[in-house]
Amino acid sequence: MQIPCEVLVVGYGRFPQNTSAEQMHSVLAMSARINTDSHIVLDLSTTLITRVADEFIKELLTGTNLLEDENESVERLRASYFGHADRGLIAAYRDLVKRYRAVTSGSDLVG
Repeated sequence: MQIPCEVLVVGYGRFPQNTSAEQMHSVLAMSARINTDSHIVLDLSTTLITRVADEFIKELLTGTNLLEDENESVERLRASYFGHADRGLIAAYRDLVKRYRAVTSGSDLVG
């Protein structure tokens, strides 16, 4: 099957226990619309509770190349986000990249 020129991929992490976000969502999800020709993140959202946090992460990662900028993006998250969900965000991002790599390689990981 040929991969479409745009795909939506979702990565998952965990919220820290006893936070309002963890009370509302069982997992932290990061959804990204990706151009499969350039591997660039076109749009992104998270299940972070506040609009400001979700928009901040969106602005931080939109325009990055999932295949080439993974480590740089993780460092940007570490250097810029100082909330309780920092580890969960990084885990969700790494899972998103892993799932995207599976999509582009034709692996059965997704699902």
